[in-house]
Amino acid sequence: AYEIRYSDWVQTCALPISPNNSKEALDLIHSLANTIIKAQHKWGSTEITPKTIEIALKGVELIDDEYHRLYLRNGLKKWSEGDFSNGVELHNYVWDRLDGSIGIAEELDELMIDKIMNEHFKNKVNDKVEMPQ
Repeated sequence: AYEIRYSDWVQTCALPISPNNSKEALDLIHSLANTIIKAQHKWGSTEITPKTIEIALKGVELIDDEYHRLYLRNGLKKWSEGDFSNGVELHNYVWDRLDGSIGIAEELDELMIDKIMNEHFKNKVNDKVEMPQ
């Protein structure tokens, strides 16, 4: 399940709908990023899980501009590996593409990242296997 948050109002849903166009793909990435950033204003958030990241990665393929598509794909791939250090940059990049002005990400929400890591990515560190050279 994932949550859509509007102030104190929370709606829990099964999974986000797969994006059908580039705007929906950007909206989903923005909503995911809202979960892990701090900003003066936020509009909606979607829980970050391996499945929601997978849905966002599929949506990125709908973005026509190759540079934007590659940038977002690379950023989301880091998330799929449990690395959310680019959350502020990814949020603001997407927010700019959506012509957002109020609600620029200021910093990462480390408590939320810890929660996400504990719930969905705690085995990621153990999953990394060194390849023989």
